[in-house]
Amino acid sequence: MLALKPLPHIPHPKPRRLSRRKYVTQIATFKCKNSVVLCADSQETRASFKIRISKIAVWPKDEPWHDGRLAFAGAGDGAFIDHLVSEMTKAVQGAGEPDLDSWEEAIRERLISVHERFWKIYPKGAQPMTSLIIAISTPNGVRLLKSEGRSEERRVGKECRSRW
Repeated sequence: MLALKPLPHIPHPKPRRLSRRKYVTQIATFKCKNSVVLCADSQETRASFKIRISKIAVWPKDEPWHDGRLAFAGAGDGAFIDHLVSEMTKAVQGAGEPDLDSWEEAIRERLISVHERFWKIYPKGAQPMTSLIIAISTPNGVRLLKSEGRSEERRVGKECRSRW
């Protein structure tokens, strides 16, 4: 008579959980001959809610573009980015006529002063992190700036990407 034997025990490894998901904003900027193309996703996560929001801001919104225009694309702490955009537009308004160099200098100075003023409030390591791409368009040309936290660097290449 045949005796049935149990099948050999094959260990099944315990499935590993995926690590917690990191929130990411995708921003791409392309500098063309006389213009700039800004692209950004439109999803923002707040706690467990996902909402659609524009991550690109243009200034001035309704005035003719040939006088000079700024465009901002940002990732990171949304409220702090909104404050930075507001401060940079005020700085450019006080810089006078649309000119690449004067607008860039006004933006750089304002970014540094805002960070120096606000970062003192937060404990070390808890400062709001931001990543901004700033497009400056004036009658005498187009320029891209990138700001990560406190630092600003001028982007000269054809493509400028920021990822948070």
